[in-house]
Amino acid sequence: MTGQIIASESQHFVTPWTSNWNIQLKWMPDEGEIVKKGDLVVVFDTANIESEIEQQESALRLATEQAREKILKLEQEVIDSNHGLTESELRNKLAQLEAGIPVDFQTRYEFESAQFELTKAYKTLELAKIKLTSKQQELTAEIKKQQLEISRIEAVLKKKNLDLSKLHLYADQDGPVLHAMHPWHGTKIAVGQNVQTRWRVASIAGTSGSKVQAWVNEVDWPMIHQQQAVMLAADAYPAISFPGTITKVSQQAEEKQEWGNASYYELEIDIDELPKVRLIPGMSIQVRVIKQQGSIIASGDSE
Repeated sequence: MTGQIIASESQHFVTPWTSNWNIQLKWMPDEGEIVKKGDLVVVFDTANIESEIEQQESALRLATEQAREKILKLEQEVIDSNHGLTESELRNKLAQLEAGIPVDFQTRYEFESAQFELTKAYKTLELAKIKLTSKQQELTAEIKKQQLEISRIEAVLKKKNLDLSKLHLYADQDGPVLHAMHPWHGTKIAVGQNVQTRWRVASIAGTSGSKVQAWVNEVDWPMIHQQQAVMLAADAYPAISFPGTITKVSQQAEEKQEWGNASYYELEIDIDELPKVRLIPGMSIQVRVIKQQGSIIASGDSE
């Protein structure tokens, strides 16, 4: 089977979720370049999301200004209604005084008119109270409505800024940068290409040890199991073999279009005894699976 050296503690850089199904890769270091923890490693195209952020910032400013204008208008209406209530209360008191004059000191017409004005002043007072309460409730509801709208826009803006931050990926560890393989073309992913969501675009190889990642054809997969012994050989050192053990067998097949129409299962292999040569992440490895009796049951050339 074919495989490659991978670091046991690699950091992988994956295309994040965006509003589009693909996005352009704008920048990353040359393959093999050493980066330090905290260094910028991958930059995706940010033009669309920056435009969306500008739109949301404009919408937030507009919503804030509209909210201020509407609330100020309603606050003025509450003040006017309160003033109207005070005026109605004074008119009602005046009407009470005039209506309280005995009929003996005025004409019947004047007395009846005073009683009518008292009734009208009382009704006006009640309407003024209702109007003030209504305006106060309207102001409270409008404040809550505007706060909710501003909070909604702020939440969208926060999400957009978070999405923007995900388009700049940073190193969590020191190590060399390795460009990922294009899942369709079998070539290294390069700056300027469009990549799809969840695609791996690069990795930083760890320094704490190495493993082997290999792929087994679906035809041979039933014969492979964990803890199976294998012999490994690097293409760079074909005369040197070293032992390994299969530690993980994937249960989900993946298509490898660059290898043909068959499906392949991923294997993870521990190196039992490191050879006296330098193994670098990304090196192509030939994997030969060994029967318990010691004979080889599956082998293949590396890429």
